[in-house]
Amino acid sequence: MRVLVFGMSGRLTGGIETFLLNMSKFMSSECIFDYVIMDGMNIHSETIRKNGGKSYAVAPLRENPLRSFVMLYKVIRKNRLSHPVAYFNLFSMVHVVPILLCRISGYRIVLHAHNSNLQQNSRLYRFLHKTGRLLLERMKCLRITNSPASAAFMFGKGSKAGIVYNAIDVDRFRFNPGIRKKVREEYGLGKKIVVGFSGRLSSPKNPLFLVEIFNEFHKLCGDSVLMIAGDGELSEAMKKKVGEYGLTKDVIFLGHVKDVEKYYQAFDLFIMPSHFEGLGIALVEAQSAGLPVVTSKDVVPAIATVTKQCKRVSVKSPAKIWAADSMKLFREWEGMNRDDAYEIMKSSKYNIRRESRKLEYLLMREGKR
Repeated sequence: MRVLVFGMSGRLTGGIETFLLNMSKFMSSECIFDYVIMDGMNIHSETIRKNGGKSYAVAPLRENPLRSFVMLYKVIRKNRLSHPVAYFNLFSMVHVVPILLCRISGYRIVLHAHNSNLQQNSRLYRFLHKTGRLLLERMKCLRITNSPASAAFMFGKGSKAGIVYNAIDVDRFRFNPGIRKKVREEYGLGKKIVVGFSGRLSSPKNPLFLVEIFNEFHKLCGDSVLMIAGDGELSEAMKKKVGEYGLTKDVIFLGHVKDVEKYYQAFDLFIMPSHFEGLGIALVEAQSAGLPVVTSKDVVPAIATVTKQCKRVSVKSPAKIWAADSMKLFREWEGMNRDDAYEIMKSSKYNIRRESRKLEYLLMREGKR
């Protein structure tokens, strides 16, 4: 069965892109993902092809709304007979037009919620989200979420939604001392404490505050480095802020990297001060690599912190508090056996070998219904 998938960015590799590509990789050949990309480019085309899927390019909505709508409609109509299910990965209910088009065209609809708050706080955006939620409230479809908080926010309190966790290939992130040595030598890190971050450099991830935290952390330990894996619209603003703090030599911007797992090996500590998270795939990755992690309290779902070396701090707390708590956590777990955390993650609900089978079952069942 082929599934028409919506909600992937063709320009960046964020949490949802990683989730979808990894899930499809671990599914059987009975369930194939084909992606509708509405970004004007697609950096994932080769990976999609290797997983047996296809990509359908649609003009970006903001550039030419009419052309985008026409192209989208043609793709949806073209694939109706070969794709019984349309699967939507949602961060808000703002963009409901593709969902309604697929519904009208006869697809079985699967909605997968990935967020517990809005990435934009404007009145118009919140109005559109609430309107979209009302439009879809009575729609007969399969609802899936990655956490109870996401289900409540996206579908309404008391809504029924199955949970498919944002699982990863935990073996890929297992601590490897040989790779750690190689990466640290490549970047001349020596015995420095490496604070790590991985993710999209955009507002929901709060990356400018990450720079503030590291500035305070660096005051506590001058022999430290911040290593950032990821790219996004706030990249230049981060570099400017780093320069203002005089930390240019102490912050490494890796940009978009395909082999992000090797950098986790070089990290000593992982900090993720997000404003919004449906779950936080990078947090799961960091724990699988055996890292102590510090993340946002009341923002990142508690179910995302699995191992004991996790500290949750209010996103409203000042950078000094984040830095002090990060240093304390690092000292507590310094020299630990990083394989202990890997074993915990391997047995957890975040092991992709388990969750990919669950997602495949739900999609296949919906397609045959």
